[in-house]
Amino acid sequence: MQPHLESLAFKVWISKESSDDNLIFEAEADGKSIGISKIVLMDEDDADDELFEDNENNEEGKDENEGSTYHALVFSEPDRRQLKMHQAFVAYLDERGVNAELGQFLIDFSKNKEQSLSHVDYTNMLLDMQEFLDQ
Repeated sequence: MQPHLESLAFKVWISKESSDDNLIFEAEADGKSIGISKIVLMDEDDADDELFEDNENNEEGKDENEGSTYHALVFSEPDRRQLKMHQAFVAYLDERGVNAELGQFLIDFSKNKEQSLSHVDYTNMLLDMQEFLDQ
């Protein structure tokens, strides 16, 4: 019996040629909708997974090691104003093709690839894809 993957967490990086900043969305898909848990605006030199994760619980928005600041929105239990903002950012992603359909594709792709590739091969494939997309 194969494991049932109900949702998938992922990150969406939005960049513009006219800016050195990246807008990074921490999201989750369940195949029916996309949810956003966090949005971070970071300089591209600082925008890596390690920095993003290390500052996850830093409420003041400061990197204690570097002293630099960044801007983050966290949608843990959004109030009515945050809910409208959350919906606006979900619509922003939807306009760029990041939607429930893509979420279901990612879930299905992950299930199939995890079953057919060894963990090392799967990780190497993802790193190759990241390298290609970063070019």
